[in-house]
Amino acid sequence: RITLLLWGAWVGFAFCYYGTIIAVTRVFEAPDEEDMDNYDDLANDDENQDVVQFDYSAIFISSSAELVGTALVVFLVDRAGRIASQVSSYLVGGICLFLLCFFSESGNRPFLISVSFGARVCEMMGSCVTWVTTAEVLTTEIRTTGHSAANAIARTGGFFSPYLVGGSLPLRTVGIIMLCIHCLTALCASRLPETRGKRLGHAMSMNIDDASYHHETEMSSPEATRPSVTLTDNIPEGSRLT
Repeated sequence: RITLLLWGAWVGFAFCYYGTIIAVTRVFEAPDEEDMDNYDDLANDDENQDVVQFDYSAIFISSSAELVGTALVVFLVDRAGRIASQVSSYLVGGICLFLLCFFSESGNRPFLISVSFGARVCEMMGSCVTWVTTAEVLTTEIRTTGHSAANAIARTGGFFSPYLVGGSLPLRTVGIIMLCIHCLTALCASRLPETRGKRLGHAMSMNIDDASYHHETEMSSPEATRPSVTLTDNIPEGSRLT
């Protein structure tokens, strides 16, 4: 169960992280129709090729948000806890990305830069805490293998995100889908055991011990240990039919 939840969180965070980067790039790009005449060479190579301009300053500002996200998670991961940090980061990041995609055509550049900055901050925070939680949840015997397997599974999310976000879907549709994926990722993260203040692998071993305890309790219940009674138990030995 914990393994599946970890894989769900990893696939979700990879999909959301790379999808957010691609969405920010899509929002801050615009076809430069006025300067198309200056690109005769490109037009000769491909008649259907579009010349695109990017708002590099806005993209740079949103990219710098990862430094802020890393700094914030250092102070919050032990104060708010692993699970609360992940859930809040993915939920707030999904909301910011939804607002970015929904109002992408508004032309309000300061607002778009702000929500893209917030989205990148939350994505970085969530991914950092997911890495930490995975190492702390898994026991020593399977920590390296389990962490590598979760990282490999996450590549599937990173593989499919460009087809959704970088495709031909309208940005508003992309924003709605990405918000749903963020909510599913937060749900998977919320079901993981809290590891703050616990030894490495202790959270997973506690769940295994609890499962074993409940199984032993069921096996040792009065119904399971009640002696069987036969029809001949109350008949004197000399009166029994042979």
